[in-house]
Amino acid sequence: MTTRQNRSRLTVLAAALSLLLLAGCGATDPFVYDPRAFDRGAPGFGQEPEDITAVAFCFSPIRTALEEVAAMAEERCAQFGREARYSGGSYHHCPLLTPRRAVFDCVRPGDDG
Repeated sequence: MTTRQNRSRLTVLAAALSLLLLAGCGATDPFVYDPRAFDRGAPGFGQEPEDITAVAFCFSPIRTALEEVAAMAEERCAQFGREARYSGGSYHHCPLLTPRRAVFDCVRPGDDG
């Protein structure tokens, strides 16, 4: 076997291994973004909140439409008797595979403020 063939096989193996690692290194499904979730010193750590006024999701706009995330926000806010209203988004808070953050205010039904 020649050196060129060895390099070619090694390149293919490295590419395949890289793809497998990328596929398994992180979930790409949308998830609730709460930076306090892992802060053991935060009040109520590890407990479900009694009420929320906002919820944020990290997601990949390549895999998930904002409308799908909005439906998830509506479901989360409804758990507290509230409705979701989109208030903005950014690309500076979430992991690489789910780079977009969408923030929703959770408001009482009929609240126009």
